[in-house]
Amino acid sequence: MIYVMSDIHGCGKAYHEMLRKIELCDSDHLYILGDVIDRGPDGISILEDIMHRENITMLLGNHEHMMLDAIFHPEDDMLSFRWESNGAYPTYQSFCSLAKEKQEAMLDFLSGLSLETAISCNGQTYRLVHAAPAYMFAEYNHQNWDETTFCVWYRIRKDDTASSNETLIFGHTSTYRYSHGLPVSVWHGQNRIDIDCGAGHGYGGRLACLRFDDMAEFYVDAQ
Repeated sequence: MIYVMSDIHGCGKAYHEMLRKIELCDSDHLYILGDVIDRGPDGISILEDIMHRENITMLLGNHEHMMLDAIFHPEDDMLSFRWESNGAYPTYQSFCSLAKEKQEAMLDFLSGLSLETAISCNGQTYRLVHAAPAYMFAEYNHQNWDETTFCVWYRIRKDDTASSNETLIFGHTSTYRYSHGLPVSVWHGQNRIDIDCGAGHGYGGRLACLRFDDMAEFYVDAQ
């Protein structure tokens, strides 16, 4: 079975409950579309768990991108402020408590994360990203970001055009922006599926997981 989830935001209890709920086993594969860290208290421990599982592939999210910028460029106060203002405190505290070797291994892991990947299941192609795919960069990059920044920060709008040859799976932007009903649920648009159901936001958000084999949706309350 192939699964995908996104934007866990330090909600360790919800993360482990979801793994139990989908009964993830060694023959399955789970894709996580970034933003494992910040806001909630368990981002670093979740990262450690992901790093030790061969059947999980993680992509870079804007929160991991902020963490790398802040740690690798301590002289830049704006980078530190941006991370701090986006819920960095529990992540930073836990990271600082790690042994130096573990810190270095984690930074190497995060630095090597991809921005996107494509998979096929049941004859359908899916492009997995955190916020937006690189093919949207030229058309929608109105803020003069570099490609990496665009791919982890851009917020897809309902009228943005996605490729007709594949289905885009993304997180970053809570599905509440597209469909205001509660409980927050996976949003299905034209050739697009948003799976960020607001874990870590505190307004009834949930952690969502989508199974590609039959498009089943799984939810765990994140509060």
